[in-house]
Amino acid sequence: MRAGAIRAEAQGGRSAAPEASSGWRRFARSNKIVRRREESFFSWRTVLKTAVVAGLALVFAFAAWGAARWLTRVAWLPISEVRIEGLRHVGKAEALDLMGVSEGRNILSVSPAEMVRRAVRSPWIKGISVNRHLPASLRVQIEERVPVAVLHREKGGILVDSEGRAIVPVEDAKLWRLPVVSGLPARRIAPGEQVDARNLAAALDLARFAAAEKRLGASEAIEIWAGDPNDLSLFANGIEIRVGRGEYAEKFGRWFLVADQLSQRVPDLAVVDLRFQGQVIVRSKEEAGGGKK
Repeated sequence: MRAGAIRAEAQGGRSAAPEASSGWRRFARSNKIVRRREESFFSWRTVLKTAVVAGLALVFAFAAWGAARWLTRVAWLPISEVRIEGLRHVGKAEALDLMGVSEGRNILSVSPAEMVRRAVRSPWIKGISVNRHLPASLRVQIEERVPVAVLHREKGGILVDSEGRAIVPVEDAKLWRLPVVSGLPARRIAPGEQVDARNLAAALDLARFAAAEKRLGASEAIEIWAGDPNDLSLFANGIEIRVGRGEYAEKFGRWFLVADQLSQRVPDLAVVDLRFQGQVIVRSKEEAGGGKK
């Protein structure tokens, strides 16, 4: 009887385990479904929040755009003053036209970046800065290109600055009172273009020196020949001064020390050679082959 009871208990134990196991599975399955439902609910709520935030951002952006358009069109923000500094060769009316701005225009409708972009199309304008001062004024600072020489062309010439940038064509170079640079390849150069010539930079350095050195005479009467890529000559007062390249102050300093004395000794002086260190070599017109009597 005891053995039977034990077997019965054992059998009862085996039959109870599957029932407990199936119950746990049902609980886990139902709990998993609940979790899925909760996750689905949270994901939809996240999507809804994102959509609401995006919609509000779009509404605010559209409102800001509309407000900006309205502010640029109202009549109570007119420009009353445009102060331009740095003008020498460009007139104020021309500068305003270049920048596309005028007094009376709505100040918020003016774009400083657009003004700069438009202005630098002029070959005269090297740099420009624009500041808007609300409620009604603009401050413009312009840096113009400074011509240092006239580049000789077949017809007239063209002004160039110290960087070798072409500015504007000129018919009479003497009106600008600047040295003339000749001997460079003759080709068409447009205003605003960078002149590509091997000897130009050295010639412009010499032109600046010659314009500042009054002992060489009037700047407009000076010509610099730059045809030889390794040599430069300056013509002033009917004399050819061969200077080579560089060290212009030292070379001309030698010449100025003896210029008066040599001019008296050689009345028909035609050539002065300063290319050799420590020397001043002179030739008369007859020796130079330019004026035999």
